[in-house]
Amino acid sequence: MSDSASPNQSIFSSIRHVISLSAALFIATLTSGCLSYQNTTQPASATTAPSYQRAPVVQEPRYKPSIMYEATGEEDTDIWQRVRQGFQLQSLSDNNPRVDHQRLWFASRSKSIEIISERSSPYMYYIVESLAARNMPLELALLPMIESGYNPLAYSTSHASGLWQFIPSTGRHFKLTQSHWYDGRRDIMASTQAALDYLEYLHRMFDNDWLLALAAYNAGEGTVGRAIQRNIERNLPTDYWNLNLPDETQAYVPKLLAVAQLINAPDAYGLALAPIANEPYFTQVALKQQMNISRLAQLARVQEDELVQLNPAYKQGIVMGGPKHLLVPLDNAQRLKEKLASIKPSDHMQWQQYTVRSGDNLSVIANRYQVPLALIKDINKLPSNSLRIGQVLNIPQGRAALASMTATPAQATAVQRTYKVRRGDTLSHIAARQKVSVKNIKRWNKLSSNALKVGQNLTLMASNTTSASANNSKNIRYKVRPGDSLSVIAQRHKVSLKQLKNWNPRVSTALKPGQTLSLYL
Repeated sequence: MSDSASPNQSIFSSIRHVISLSAALFIATLTSGCLSYQNTTQPASATTAPSYQRAPVVQEPRYKPSIMYEATGEEDTDIWQRVRQGFQLQSLSDNNPRVDHQRLWFASRSKSIEIISERSSPYMYYIVESLAARNMPLELALLPMIESGYNPLAYSTSHASGLWQFIPSTGRHFKLTQSHWYDGRRDIMASTQAALDYLEYLHRMFDNDWLLALAAYNAGEGTVGRAIQRNIERNLPTDYWNLNLPDETQAYVPKLLAVAQLINAPDAYGLALAPIANEPYFTQVALKQQMNISRLAQLARVQEDELVQLNPAYKQGIVMGGPKHLLVPLDNAQRLKEKLASIKPSDHMQWQQYTVRSGDNLSVIANRYQVPLALIKDINKLPSNSLRIGQVLNIPQGRAALASMTATPAQATAVQRTYKVRRGDTLSHIAARQKVSVKNIKRWNKLSSNALKVGQNLTLMASNTTSASANNSKNIRYKVRPGDSLSVIAQRHKVSLKQLKNWNPRVSTALKPGQTLSLYL
């Protein structure tokens, strides 16, 4: 999404007026979008404007879609089945050469679509529910595939961020707070609602034409409005397919429609979509205190990476500056609520920012705030003790809370052991099995990269309790059943998707019935 150039608002008023006068001639045939806000204006009220003679619209023939989903009448247990049933734009894309070109391009890269579709699994149900509540086309649930690859941490060269790729100015316009601690553009729920608000606004602005709304989502309503005005002046058609728009926007709408066609008929294109349960993946847990995500993950018994993927808006890894809640996998929510309720007010953590000044070093700062130097490095993800003037550090405060952050679990003594690398091992695989972090394995063994060699000996350090827990884990062989996916299996056994992948590094997302997986429970 890009910045506004604030064109004359009367152009848009004129366009609305012309559209309403020429409704009999204007036929909305296509839809498209991308959350780019280049050369746009803020939503404005209509102003008096001269009327124009609208050019006749050349209506492209409507084709009977050749790849339509057949409803089975059975309950939708897979979210993809529900998405297909909510498609509203398929009749606008069949036999369109621009869409055909994009469809063939994506079909030749089906593996990428499979990876992105699996990455969407924690978010898809919430987005589909939000769209359905507004009666919006469910093709729009695929928009983050085009925008961000369903990566909530995606950041573009134009400073667009999050699943829906808001730039800073548009984010602020739609009330997405941006601060040192929190960026609402990366908030899964807040950014989704803002994106749908923006799409609905554009849909109304362009006379309920989804294709023009989506084009404006990518290029900005100013760009689309001026393109329409130019065609009016030249007595040319003003539908999406006939507008002279930027190259990115010319391709963007066909991309979305092409991906929808692949999702609509995955078997026809050799696409193995991982099933996603048609049920909530996460829920909100109220949070009154400021806490870092690492500690919350420990309390909830959730992998830290998984909690970050659900709460990417907290830029510093600290729940502060945003809404007073945390998104947590449904199965772990009750445990976290109970653990939070047991924390004494005196144990609550407070945080402050410190800006590095001339003459500062980590030891001086650590002594000044009575915080362990290693903890400051860990919280601020510092690779070394080097600092630069003007750098901002997050400093925890509160003695009881600091003690809880630095205490060894169960005050257990450390145990050193050796692990011999086997064929197929990866650092993340070993870390998951031994219940330690990749970061610690690399630190204990002074590894500069994640590369391993078969037969290499690794030193592992763990507490007595952790060691016993790791040794007591049972290696269970699970046989894949029809309809299974990695995410479904992970939810069934109450483990994270990342853990399951780490335990089975050679297994692709496309599972086959009868295939066996390793689980350490």
